[in-house]
Amino acid sequence: MASNVASYSTIAGLAGGTAVVKIGDTEITGYSAKGLAPAKANPADINYVAVLCFLVYWITKVYSPIAAMLVEMFPTRIRYTSMSLPHHIGNGWFGGLLPTIFFALVAQNGNIYYRL
Repeated sequence: MASNVASYSTIAGLAGGTAVVKIGDTEITGYSAKGLAPAKANPADINYVAVLCFLVYWITKVYSPIAAMLVEMFPTRIRYTSMSLPHHIGNGWFGGLLPTIFFALVAQNGNIYYRL
């Protein structure tokens, strides 16, 4: 509303009630999520090949420039070590331990949606 230069004001409603937007004499009532069952995905409907191809596509968009950059950053005599060491430390140690670390944080806090 603000971007369309419509004047408005906020009026407190009932606690736990549905939201109502009032423009002039027109009222637009929101909805209540009470009683709505959460949607569940059907595993039979998931196209795993398409999901995998989508993820591989985005990974290649990230790793291709990184590989080209690392090749150009170091002289030939130390190139293998200088490329291999950061790659294996970054992906192996940090990336490999990340699921374990977050599993421990989730288990400690008892909330599957726990964030740092």
